Amino acid sequence: MEWNDWETFCRVVEAGSFTAAAEALGIPKSTASAAVSRLEAGLGVRLMTRTTRQLRLTEAGSHFYDDIAPLFERLREVHADTTAASETVAGTLR
Repeated sequence: MEWNDWETFCRVVEAGSFTAAAEALGIPKSTASAAVSRLEAGLGVRLMTRTTRQLRLTEAGSHFYDDIAPLFERLREVHADTTAASETVAGTLR
């Protein structure tokens, strides 16, 4: 399983649709859908119920999201902090 698939799953849940998540991630909708399908296959459980009009988490999907969402939120915070730190001017002015 790829970590990107886990993140894509989180983004789909947070955005409420594959289309919105794909736009936020800068990937095609089909790539987002394939990522979630790979994740489901790797875990051996269906995480979402998909229809043409609705996207719903299964019970397993809800538990999985609740467990991993804080991890990815923290990773985003670490990334932002690290990026901000690298933009800070350091050193001695003469």
